[in-house]
Amino acid sequence: MAVVLPNTMLTARRKEHQFKRDAHGASVPSVEWSDPSVPLPGALVIPEGGEQSNVPWRIRADLGLLPLLPEDELTTADGRTFIVRTVKPVVVPGYPDVDYLAVTAELDPPYSP
Repeated sequence: MAVVLPNTMLTARRKEHQFKRDAHGASVPSVEWSDPSVPLPGALVIPEGGEQSNVPWRIRADLGLLPLLPEDELTTADGRTFIVRTVKPVVVPGYPDVDYLAVTAELDPPYSP
């Protein structure tokens, strides 16, 4: 088993409500964001194609960033912003201190060659 140590601090911004209703009662996507969370440790795993590729990044985030949902934002200490696509809590039996969130995310703005 490999251990990926934290290599950045992550801040999350969440959509306040995933959907709202307009004046006619139709569901519309929310554009309101929460305030940034407290920075917590995380690890960025560089994609196989390198940092300048358009493949999703794998991020290991602290459980303190829950609730984290698709379309939320993660920002690193150096200012890169990622749009969350998937979130899966990973529990390591017998070692609760190393539990983490397995996140796939896309760099925003995406790399354009």
